Amino acid sequence: MADTDDIFVPIVVERSARVVLWRKQILAVVVALLALVVVGVIWHGRSSSPVPPSIRSSVPFEIYYPDPKKLPQGYALDISSFRVVQPQVVLFWVTNSNDQKLTFSEERPPSSSIIDKFLSTSIPLRTSLGTNVGKAEVGAIGSGSNLQTLASLQINKGPWLIITAPSSTNPDVLKQVIQSLKK
Repeated sequence: MADTDDIFVPIVVERSARVVLWRKQILAVVVALLALVVVGVIWHGRSSSPVPPSIRSSVPFEIYYPDPKKLPQGYALDISSFRVVQPQVVLFWVTNSNDQKLTFSEERPPSSSIIDKFLSTSIPLRTSLGTNVGKAEVGAIGSGSNLQTLASLQINKGPWLIITAPSSTNPDVLKQVIQSLKK
């Protein structure tokens, strides 16, 4: 007759080995999930802005740009167009399927008297448009073949944005572009 202790020892050792293996598998799954969470946080935290970091860091204000997902059909933000054209002045554009450009000039806000003078001399006949980021003043500048649509927007606690567009730009399109601005 066999000793009963000899029978139970291999069974206990086998169960013990399975428990250890199971615990290691659970630990590996937990570590993998934690790694995914960390990668997700890092991915989500990175900037999704189309503005190149070198441009963002060269000006003392946050750059506002049209949200590509909210632009009118046929319009696209040209992400290769961002450039600093003067100290603290950023220039970029949105194009449409007809190769027309809406040019954006963004700079540190000057005094309100300078903006008021610009508006009274450059676009004396204008309409106001309330937006989620500030009040835009829209009118025309130039004459004849040089006629363009111009929008001046002093962003609340942010930069001064001037948009020039072909005079043929539909006012509703310009309004949608302005309403799509984000930082």
